[in-house]
Amino acid sequence: MPVESELERGARMKSVGILSPSYTLLYRYMHFLENQVRHQLELPGHYTPLEAFYEDKKGVLPAGVTPQSCQPSVHWLSSIHKHLYPEMKITHPAGCMSQFIKFFGEQIFVLWKFALLRKRILIFSPPPVGVVCYRVYCCCCLANVTLPGVGATAPESKPFFYVNVADIETLDDEVSYVACTTEKIFEQKQDLYDVYVDNQNVKTHLEHLQPLLRVNGADKEKYRRLNDQR
Repeated sequence: MPVESELERGARMKSVGILSPSYTLLYRYMHFLENQVRHQLELPGHYTPLEAFYEDKKGVLPAGVTPQSCQPSVHWLSSIHKHLYPEMKITHPAGCMSQFIKFFGEQIFVLWKFALLRKRILIFSPPPVGVVCYRVYCCCCLANVTLPGVGATAPESKPFFYVNVADIETLDDEVSYVACTTEKIFEQKQDLYDVYVDNQNVKTHLEHLQPLLRVNGADKEKYRRLNDQR
């Protein structure tokens, strides 16, 4: 926000965030957080609504329940004060799957194959990255199936959402992930990913994976049937 302040160099920037045991729960609070960012821009240092939010949410997990074991159906979610934290107008993150399919078209089945193979998928996009983070989530959903004969031995496809150069060491240790970035330099670091997605262009530098880039007749037929069911 533009401000007449030499100390802030003419621009005031604020961010507000929360920690959540599940990405799919964050949409419940996004509207509240957006309002709090505006509030902090206009009245920096006034944290009363955020303090009320913290007091309402802290210590509400039942004894013995860890964040890893939380599911959306547990009873403590019903304690949300909707008059304080109105529901966000957009849907649950899974609701963006139809836009995800429409964006990639028949290429969705190319991504599906790479996701099933638990490949390291990096999506490049210029900012803002909000929509692209939804694509990361949807791409992980494509891999969220049981593989016959593989079972628990298949690596988990981790959603890392936004990454930058500070995350290079972390990505270097991962065998399977989906992430997005705004930094074009990642395209040159081919040891960090198996599949690189730039807009709707899906590509790989690995020779043995390149045949999977071709959309075949079966993919086109499945996409046609998918559209018929939408």
